[in-house]
Amino acid sequence: MSKKVTLKSSDSIAFEVEEVVVLQSETIKHLLEKPERMLASILLPDVTANILGKVIEYCTKHVGNSNRKEDLKKWDAEFVNVDPVTLLDLMDAAKNLEIKNLLDLTSHTFSEMSMV
Repeated sequence: MSKKVTLKSSDSIAFEVEEVVVLQSETIKHLLEKPERMLASILLPDVTANILGKVIEYCTKHVGNSNRKEDLKKWDAEFVNVDPVTLLDLMDAAKNLEIKNLLDLTSHTFSEMSMV
């Protein structure tokens, strides 16, 4: 049975997520490693429920990278096909949560969007 972690967004929405999914975030990984961690949930004060849901969707899709690279690349392109505000929010969340692959993807997409 896989261990679950509860993440709470800035607007107080709770998400129960498999630990293997949230460990893609270096920030959350460090919080889970602390011996004094007795929290029932991890509050993410800078991430709204809408964006946290998308971050979890991304991490779930990328856990283990068992997908074919070209399928994953296509999925990523569709994932970041969002309005500029959402893209910036995703980029900020990826930076704050230290999810390198998501930060790389959103930053690259934003820079391409800026060039048009």
